[in-house]
Amino acid sequence: MPAQATAARHQVMSHQDCFFRYRESAEFIMVADVDDLFLPMHGKTLYDEFTYWKNLNPLASAFLYDRKETFIQTSGKLDGFSFKSTFESIEITEKEIDGKSIYNPRYTETPWMHWPGVNNTPVFNVPSNDSHCLHLHYAYDEPNNIVSLYYSFDQ
Repeated sequence: MPAQATAARHQVMSHQDCFFRYRESAEFIMVADVDDLFLPMHGKTLYDEFTYWKNLNPLASAFLYDRKETFIQTSGKLDGFSFKSTFESIEITEKEIDGKSIYNPRYTETPWMHWPGVNNTPVFNVPSNDSHCLHLHYAYDEPNNIVSLYYSFDQ
């Protein structure tokens, strides 16, 4: 059966629709998942961070951030949730996976989930030692789940 209405296809169409709706008015467009966490290292906000790289590379079609596999422990229930303990549990690994792009809509023609599909200028790879994009894996209520997640990625 042809995959004419899969979730992935709808996701791609949503990205394209958003990009084309806002490309004339947006300075940056990001296609990110809810489990991706960008941490600004050049300023207090993500806008400061992205502007920093754009000022250094004004013609870049996108700024590609490598993502690091990261594990985090949190509560599975709202009444047991704590921001402090959740963020203190973050464990960042050295394993890098496909990055995520911050698009400069002036030079990108089409976005994709991780990088520009068609662009008019080169993509700038943000140095991983000068940026943080984390791909979060959650363990709910049980610290031992983090160990099992590490184990499953090593195989």
